[in-house]
Amino acid sequence: MITQIELINFMSHRHTVIEPAKGLTVIVGENNTGKSALVSALQVLCRNAAGDYMLRHGCRECVIRILTDEGDDIQWRRKNRIVRYVINGVDIHRLGGSVPDELHERLRLGLVETDNDPFEIHFGEQKKPIFLLNESASRRATFFASSSDTIKLIEMQNLHRHNVQEAKTLESELLRQEALLDARLEKLAPIDDLGCGIDALEAQHRELSGALQTAARLQETIGHLEEALQNVSISLAVAGVMAALSPPPLFFPVEPLQRIIGRMAQEGDAIETERRRKEVLQNAEPPPSFLDTAPLATLIGQIEAFSLGLDQSREAIEAFGRLPSPPPMADIAPLYAMVCRIENARTDVAYFEGCTHTVLQLVPPPEMPDGSRLRTHIGKMESTISEAEKIEADLKQMLLEIADAGEALKRRIKKAGICPTCGQEMDPAHFLGMTPLLAGRGK
Repeated sequence: MITQIELINFMSHRHTVIEPAKGLTVIVGENNTGKSALVSALQVLCRNAAGDYMLRHGCRECVIRILTDEGDDIQWRRKNRIVRYVINGVDIHRLGGSVPDELHERLRLGLVETDNDPFEIHFGEQKKPIFLLNESASRRATFFASSSDTIKLIEMQNLHRHNVQEAKTLESELLRQEALLDARLEKLAPIDDLGCGIDALEAQHRELSGALQTAARLQETIGHLEEALQNVSISLAVAGVMAALSPPPLFFPVEPLQRIIGRMAQEGDAIETERRRKEVLQNAEPPPSFLDTAPLATLIGQIEAFSLGLDQSREAIEAFGRLPSPPPMADIAPLYAMVCRIENARTDVAYFEGCTHTVLQLVPPPEMPDGSRLRTHIGKMESTISEAEKIEADLKQMLLEIADAGEALKRRIKKAGICPTCGQEMDPAHFLGMTPLLAGRGK
């Protein structure tokens, strides 16, 4: 069987490669697109026809090449007026208008020889009846009397008739199965809507889960706030008790010393501030030119004032250093401890007052949503899952039936063996591959 036809510079074909399918191959197209030229190329290859119509306009050489499934590579080449064949790499020329002897042994497309004119049974010219129908009765009788393939032709005709009947029966059975499968597919059509509903329920379930987690976090926050409010109440009670206490006795007037210590602390803070400002000013970039210097003058005046205050503070510190030592003081450790506790209590009270203010500004927690709708949706999801499992089981059963139909069809094709249309041997795997529902299931 021919597996590939290649035309180079033949009539209207610049370079065309055609790979016929197994069985019947139909070539369609607009007028003057080269359909008839393809048949003419096969006739030229098989008959070595004479003439100049083969060469494409403006070309000096044309090639017709045929590949077969038996591994043959047959070429017809014409350059100017010289024709030669190349069969499986062997160059054959000087044929004098004839063809090589082994050409028709490999292609089997030769004429049927008789005592009179030979018969052409492989090529039908356009607008002429097919195979002897335009011949006289005597000539048709001559063909059947002289042809050794008459019995085979009759057997092929009977086999073709039998195969056509079997194909019609098989077509009816396949149509019936197709109707059954279409009905089942219609039943399975709601699966897509069920999938969309399940997706919506899953999204709603995720939203509800997120709301439940948020509610749990809010409940935990409420617990912490209640605990903080309780601590604030305790601290306020302690502060109230401590406020009712009388001030501790003074064993020595410490107001002057406290004022001195306060001023020293202020001066120390001022010194530290000036030191940091000096470091910042040392690392600062130089001011841009042509700017207003009034702010800078003000800043310099402030720095000078701070420097003057610093000098005064140093002088005060030196003066205080020349003072005699103060008289010994009583043990103020208990007083210092009480002051520390009071300061800590004030800090805690301020903290808990801030917490109380924050708690009072919180909005009330949202109410828990009703779970009845969620339970209803869950019930619907469970019923939907059950229906989907049932549909999946039916689908598996349908696939098994389709596979069985493919096996039966494969056995029927294997039993028939010959295509009723073209008379070629049929490949079950190829036929099943051309059927969408049975593709891949007849192996």
